[in-house]
Amino acid sequence: MGKYKDNHPIKAAASIANPFDFVKAAQGLLNTIFDKYLAQSLQAWAEKNKHILSQAPKHFNIDFEKAMNVKSMVDFDEFLTRRMLGYNNFLQYYAAISSVKALKDVSIPLLCMHSRDDPFLQ
Repeated sequence: MGKYKDNHPIKAAASIANPFDFVKAAQGLLNTIFDKYLAQSLQAWAEKNKHILSQAPKHFNIDFEKAMNVKSMVDFDEFLTRRMLGYNNFLQYYAAISSVKALKDVSIPLLCMHSRDDPFLQ
């Protein structure tokens, strides 16, 4: 909503469990059971799509083996995700996917909700 400002047909929106600042959210997750779960989920996705990932250009410098052996989402994103998307490091990637910068440009009513004890949104 912030990216497109008034150039969309949407009249109101809701954001549920959105980690507006992904850098802070990732810090809150480190070494939690949820962090391990997210890493495992990303690894399952990567394993399922290994045939596609193996065709990535060499300059992406994807380290599939390291990504498949990590215990945290941050490490997975460092070895695979940020490289696929062209970021220099995971912090640059997380800053780019954070929506906090766009909130000031939302021009419609926006309801934001999350659980008080959500480790991803601390």
